[in-house]
Amino acid sequence: MCFARPKLLPPESILPSASSSIRHLPGKVAVHLLRRPPDSTEDVMPVLCFHGFGANATSYEDLLDALMAQLPSALLLCPDQVGFGLTRRPSLEIHRQLRRNDLPAHLLRPKDQASALDSLTPLQMYTLSGNAVIANALLNSEPLLPSGPSSLLVIGHSMGAITAAAVAVSQARQGTVVNLILESPAFLTNPTKHLKSSTIGAVTALSLRFQRAFLRLVLQLPGLTYNRRFWERGLSVASQLDGEALKRQVLRYRWPSLSVRWAYGLSNFVTARLITMEDALVLHELIEASMEGNLRVLIVTGDQDKVVPVGRSKFLQKLLQCDLELIEGCGHIAHEEDPERFAELVARFLKAQAMETDGLSGKKELSTSGTM
Repeated sequence: MCFARPKLLPPESILPSASSSIRHLPGKVAVHLLRRPPDSTEDVMPVLCFHGFGANATSYEDLLDALMAQLPSALLLCPDQVGFGLTRRPSLEIHRQLRRNDLPAHLLRPKDQASALDSLTPLQMYTLSGNAVIANALLNSEPLLPSGPSSLLVIGHSMGAITAAAVAVSQARQGTVVNLILESPAFLTNPTKHLKSSTIGAVTALSLRFQRAFLRLVLQLPGLTYNRRFWERGLSVASQLDGEALKRQVLRYRWPSLSVRWAYGLSNFVTARLITMEDALVLHELIEASMEGNLRVLIVTGDQDKVVPVGRSKFLQKLLQCDLELIEGCGHIAHEEDPERFAELVARFLKAQAMETDGLSGKKELSTSGTM
């Protein structure tokens, strides 16, 4: 692999896990996901997990095992975001008529949730807010949830925390009780309700096309991303993984590079990210939704995180007025480095929220009985 690119194959022929499947949704959306059903179909609680930049759904493989041990009623769903993994990569045209930062605001507050997926453009599919729309459609298509979820756990790592936040906001505003865990959240800007919008002109469009072509070329260099050491170096910097655990994760991160158009999809995602920097809007919506009653937030980060400094997580904690858990000895990907401890933390958070909800219900009953 250092000197020759491997034969690239259709995603359907290289599913990486026994939990893998590809779910076809309206709008020619085909999502690769890991799905673990619960032990019992009573009181099913869906759990959505969103990976970070450069990763894919299989980065959660070990955590899913740990979560199943802690949460027997959980339906675990981990999709590959568009541009990553084995999810279908739509063609992307860069038009002069596009306006920066207009798209995320539209996606965060769709007028009709049911038809939101049908109206997604290819550019919107590559945004994190667009991936949130796709994830909501994934929940709606779930056979174990014919009436939709009454409660939901959403976990988002790094860049995936933005997608997770957008899903949580949307579901909470539909009446779902949502518990949101942001792991080393990579919000790159501070919250704001209004972003300056500017039209993408011919020069900017040409520049974006050039950088996309260059990135796609670099990603397909045989001596770079098809080289095991490329991934080992990246994971060694971001985490405390070593030995067999590092080898296992390297294989999982590399796997999508064996599929056709993977470099095209990733370069499209980077291009869309440059056009629509949505972090500030999503964070603003998250802060508002967290004060509306249906949404509870926990921030988790490794105390050795070199990618998203602990100070940034503490800053978000103050904005969201939520709890922050530091996991000792872990770096940027705590759910991979210590999945058992991460799963225990998740279970403890859910139990605490359940006790708080029961306590509030008890108070309301006492109040009601006292007025009769």
